[in-house]
Amino acid sequence: MTTIRAVLVGVGAMNAIVAHLLAEKGVEVVGAVGRSPEKVGRDAGEVMGLPHPLGVEVAADAGRLYDSVRPDIALVATSSFMADQYDVLATCARHGVNAITIGEEMLFPWHTAPERTGELDGLAREHGVTLAGGGFQDFFLVNQVAGLLGAVNRFDRLVGRESFNVDDYGAEVARDQRIGTTPDDFAEWQTSSTRPPSFALPILAAIASSAGLTITASTVELRPDIATVPIESRSLATVVEPGLLIGFTTVDTVTTGEGPILQMELSGHIYRPGETDRCEWAVQGDPDVRVVNPDVDTLRTTCTQMVNRVADVINAAPGFVTPADLPPLRYRLRPLNEYVLART
Repeated sequence: MTTIRAVLVGVGAMNAIVAHLLAEKGVEVVGAVGRSPEKVGRDAGEVMGLPHPLGVEVAADAGRLYDSVRPDIALVATSSFMADQYDVLATCARHGVNAITIGEEMLFPWHTAPERTGELDGLAREHGVTLAGGGFQDFFLVNQVAGLLGAVNRFDRLVGRESFNVDDYGAEVARDQRIGTTPDDFAEWQTSSTRPPSFALPILAAIASSAGLTITASTVELRPDIATVPIESRSLATVVEPGLLIGFTTVDTVTTGEGPILQMELSGHIYRPGETDRCEWAVQGDPDVRVVNPDVDTLRTTCTQMVNRVADVINAAPGFVTPADLPPLRYRLRPLNEYVLART
């Protein structure tokens, strides 16, 4: 393959970083997809605030764009959950386009949405393409943990903690984290049948699967994070007043048929002064081990890992794949097309 041709699905903060990274790695951006009427028809570089135009207009009709520009892969940075991601990825599959998404549930949707994941898997196989979940979770929340567990003889309990600044990820994630709602609204929402799965549950499901464990039950505790002083939300262009939510924390716990318990506390809120991203894991077993990533750049490493996976996704067998189905994540020194394998 001489040059990888890519389409950006979503023209917000994440794909603005991705566009720059792709250019560094010799990937040609041949199209962009957006939903907002004020963005459609404008140059994608201008919309994303890049210092230069990308030379492609934001399109509303993804399928028509794919048929026109024939990309090798779509990089999806839009929404978090299967309910919104399904049509995006199904359109990619039906038009013969590989795709990788950073949607949180799509890391390992076989546990939270098995029927819809099976449908996407079937579509991808039918059209000979690969659909994949990835992003920050790939190394820091799945493969790093798999390696950590590989260092012990036995483990009884795995505990993870992660925090991220909601304001780094745009309006979609801010709304998912209930920014600006009241505690009463939050209490009603968390018991609603329409509440999506937590971000942590697919992570724990992916870890369990990679370790050969069978999940028998799962629970989740949700805690609102409430503003005590006025705090600005850049992503929503508003000020959150005291008494309203600036995000929330989930604590997911899964039990397994084989015995080990997996738990993850994940906090997404608007940061107060002095707060930074953090990711840590502790294994209780024989022996106890722990890894801590303080002040990790979650925003940028989400994008770098997605870009470094481009060739892996193109090379993979057709279907819906998870990070565990792909080769180990590797540094990409050369243009990404040089890592694409010849088809036999």
